Amino acid sequence: MGMLTHWSVLTVPMVLVLGSILAALFGLIKNEKAKRVLQMISTTAAAAFALYVNIALVAGWKGVPKMADLKPFTVKLTETLTLSWQYYWITGTFAILVMGVLMFVLAYALETFKDDENTTPFYVLTPLLAAAIYMTLASVNLIALFFSWELMSFVAFLMLLYYDRTKEGGPWLYAFWSGVGAMSMIAGIFLFYLASDGKTGFGLFELMQTVPVLTIKHPYMTLAAVLLLGVPFMIKASIPPFHTWAPRTYGSTHPSVAAFFSAAYSKVGIFAMLMWVYMFVGTVMSGKWVTTLGANFRNMPTAFFILAILLAFGAVFTSLLAFAQKDAMYLLAYSSMGQLMYMVMALVLGIGITVGYQKDMNVTMTVYTLGFFGAIYHAYAHGVFEMAAYMALGAAYKRSGGETEFNKLGAYAHRMPVTFFMGFLAMLSTVSIPLMWGFASKYLIYQAALYGRFFVLSAMALIAGTASFLYAFRYIHGIWWGQPTKGYDFMHSVKEVSAWGIIIALVVMGLTVLGGAIPGQVLNFITGNAVNQMVMQSAMAGGPLLIDKAVYMVNGFSILHFGYLAILFTVGILVALLVYTTSGGSRKVNLDDFYNSAEPYRPEWQVQLIGAFYGPIERVIEPYFKVSIERVYNWLGGIFGWFASYIESWNTGDTRDYTWALAGLIVLLMVLWVF
Repeated sequence: MGMLTHWSVLTVPMVLVLGSILAALFGLIKNEKAKRVLQMISTTAAAAFALYVNIALVAGWKGVPKMADLKPFTVKLTETLTLSWQYYWITGTFAILVMGVLMFVLAYALETFKDDENTTPFYVLTPLLAAAIYMTLASVNLIALFFSWELMSFVAFLMLLYYDRTKEGGPWLYAFWSGVGAMSMIAGIFLFYLASDGKTGFGLFELMQTVPVLTIKHPYMTLAAVLLLGVPFMIKASIPPFHTWAPRTYGSTHPSVAAFFSAAYSKVGIFAMLMWVYMFVGTVMSGKWVTTLGANFRNMPTAFFILAILLAFGAVFTSLLAFAQKDAMYLLAYSSMGQLMYMVMALVLGIGITVGYQKDMNVTMTVYTLGFFGAIYHAYAHGVFEMAAYMALGAAYKRSGGETEFNKLGAYAHRMPVTFFMGFLAMLSTVSIPLMWGFASKYLIYQAALYGRFFVLSAMALIAGTASFLYAFRYIHGIWWGQPTKGYDFMHSVKEVSAWGIIIALVVMGLTVLGGAIPGQVLNFITGNAVNQMVMQSAMAGGPLLIDKAVYMVNGFSILHFGYLAILFTVGILVALLVYTTSGGSRKVNLDDFYNSAEPYRPEWQVQLIGAFYGPIERVIEPYFKVSIERVYNWLGGIFGWFASYIESWNTGDTRDYTWALAGLIVLLMVLWVF
């Protein structure tokens, strides 16, 4: 590992690009099976190496240099304009997740792509996308961030465009919102340039500290710059009202592509939102905004409390939308959106309270630690269980001939027990069952809200969690249980994934449990022991954390709380299994003797519970789903379309059209001259 001293921040992306090039070369092989295996090996090996490098750097293994010693990469465009990338601990923390998901998704893709689907674009573009993500995470200044961000968005668009299964316009909707984000980011950077009197080399971490000064000098311009810079970040994190691209994009692509997008690519939005929340704090707590946006409301700035409420409501709403979906891809897409809102809400809580509640440093530092690391830990939890859910669905997708709708799936658990159990554990983690990673991470977020006395947020988060039980059961029953929709003869031809796929599934299942059984050790490992360092800094500042009430994150207490819980939960499962196996046998029932949520039986449903799975509930909440921001966007699109048609009509030679156009131009110039 001593050779790490000769590496730079470009080492990881260069290795990933090399894996992509090899995959492209292997794509020339005519033997389809050999081609896929070689592409998988080359790209998975590159991802594994990238994962190893990041773990070694973050964990500080012996023989590995410090992160600050890695050579930065700088491109000087002009005397004052440079692009710069550098490795930080937060870069490594998110890169471990991205590279880990990349490795598993690439390795498992052999089990998800049908024989008639071309794997070459997937194996070529996915490592390139991961390399662009890595450069985004390592960006030092705004210009480098913009360059990496747009490169990342372009590669993602190419992937979505090629693997557009449903042809519903998902890739183009993604491209539209990416364009909106790009223009917004450019506008934000330009306003920062004006507010700083022509400075162009703003570093991201420097900007967090400089924003308060800029706000005092130029309050409106700085606030506008921060808000504009937040738009592309919110788009990537699927935060309302910039979320409309996500369901259609995730729902229309291939399961393996959706697995990487949902589990890894979306975390770039969380990384960016983390930086943005710090900038927003500096803005609302400085200058003229202190008495308005920064006014204390229930232990945090008013703007932050409103944002947290909106995020909690968004988590509830997307969870309700998820269980109403009739396609597994769309269900997981809405599920992912809700989980992302959990993460951003935790960041808003943790960072917002540091400036909103100064009466008791115990409370302030505890909620800050819980919220900050709760968001990071839930990002990992979501990455693992969402990846597992998509991977399991992908295996069923391949064996069903490309189906993802619930009314065309069912009963696959009987033929694919290992794959089913991976999807089952993924859903248990999603709904926060004890011993699962999702329980440990959400526990942190709930504790942050409760300990900060944000009871409304806690209640809304719990409602969202309850709704997640509904869509989790639909995922489990619609794909894995019930009766086969394609008939029993077809199901006899369905086979479990290969031994290679089983090994990967077992490892993923192990990770799902490991993160919930010993969360303290796992969290300290992936953050480079930053949790313990923050605890020590808090104690030195005179505000020691109340470990007994707030945190299981310190190593000893994670074992005390969750090790015992894991044992008790395991014993409970064994007792339940014993009762089940020793109790009376099953009984035969008539075809129409089954539970179907109060819906009358229809023969075509085949006792599958999919015709109107949650029919009564859906009818109650359906009127509220009609309130959609997408209708507003469609209305605005209609206005722009009319305006474009009107502009086009000018090219008619009619003098009246040109007269009206000239008059409008004169009025516009007069308005600009006056103001």
